[in-house]
Amino acid sequence: MMEEILPDSVEFRIPGHLERPYDAPAGWMCLYECMFTEFGMNFPLSPLFLQFAADRGVPTSQLTHGVVRHIVFTEALARAAGVVFDRLVIKDDGVVNRIK
Repeated sequence: MMEEILPDSVEFRIPGHLERPYDAPAGWMCLYECMFTEFGMNFPLSPLFLQFAADRGVPTSQLTHGVVRHIVFTEALARAAGVVFDRLVIKDDGVVNRIK
């Protein structure tokens, strides 16, 4: 099923015995299959998703399922409403507070 979703340019790597999702090698990131099959994430990955993790200094694998679903849903809702995000700023209370 994943083969239908992922472009040929995506490379997979099976982690070694002592490797963890949060310490992926340089140039790699860990994403979970459910992000695509259950939450609706697509390639190319959302810049908002990547920036959200980078702003917090955490690998994408450490974002909770709720955060991933929220970003994917919010982007889909914005597209449907014809709203373009300049950037997504989510405060600690979870409120999206800046849209263009």
